[in-house]
Amino acid sequence: MPIVEISASDVNAWVPCAVEHMVSVRLRSGALSPTRARAFVASTTARFRVGVPADSRVFTCPDSGDWLWIRTGREPEIEDVRVTRDRSAWADLVFAVSQGQPVAMTAYPGEGSLAGLPHRDISQSMKIAISDLRLPRNYDDIHVRPMSAVELDVFLAATAESSDRHLAAASGPCCCRDSWNVMARAKSRLTDGVATPGHALLSICVDSTTIGGIWAEIDGKHARIWNLYVYSGYRGHGHSRAALLATAEGLKREGVKYMNVTVIAPNKAAIAIYESVGFAVTERHVVLQPPAVGGIDRPALDRTGRMRA
Repeated sequence: MPIVEISASDVNAWVPCAVEHMVSVRLRSGALSPTRARAFVASTTARFRVGVPADSRVFTCPDSGDWLWIRTGREPEIEDVRVTRDRSAWADLVFAVSQGQPVAMTAYPGEGSLAGLPHRDISQSMKIAISDLRLPRNYDDIHVRPMSAVELDVFLAATAESSDRHLAAASGPCCCRDSWNVMARAKSRLTDGVATPGHALLSICVDSTTIGGIWAEIDGKHARIWNLYVYSGYRGHGHSRAALLATAEGLKREGVKYMNVTVIAPNKAAIAIYESVGFAVTERHVVLQPPAVGGIDRPALDRTGRMRA
């Protein structure tokens, strides 16, 4: 099974088939909505307008139609991949290109690919149609209301501490570690604080007591939950689930139909909360682990991009 690095003359023929596969797996998992598929095709195709991107390499197997698009550098990452057979040969190639470093990738439910290789889970993205949101019982004691500026500061400080704690539990390198910096995210997105357009910043309340908060960003029919947090001392009573329902009802009135969230893998409690109300996994972010640390011979690549025997 020859695996070769794509030639400049073959890029234009490879791109349409590869992008079609990328769209298909994302649509099937729910990671990409049909209304955004055309924009995804356009933006991905544009990256190959003048050939393979400078920070990337693409390998193909003409016999099987399988391929690998990997971004190289200090923190290598598989941009996308289609592997249907001989996964061990592709795994050897991945770690030859990365020079033995761990390699990040996104895995989609139902897609075999390389996700079955030894890996560390980093995070998982989940989604639900608001009409499918379910609760095991009524939570009439919970309501949400707009945050004050002071409440936002308290909320961000608490969620930042929680994020740092769970990141510490996600041992090893992680190419997306910076994306979990709560304060940096708030600074870049909440330019007008609690009055920033397109953001729902809500305090979770029991009667007149504030017990937590939720931050969601609205984009058309979709809302992304950036943070949901119930303060210590108020947990274990279903308040997070009730807050999700109350928030969803408000978002629905604004025309939102879907909610999505990305949860860091060590935060098992949060994952369980989202799963319990009906959120389904659309993609998993993992880091592939090299088969051994040091002392082994890794396959080398010749000048054509073929793996040497």
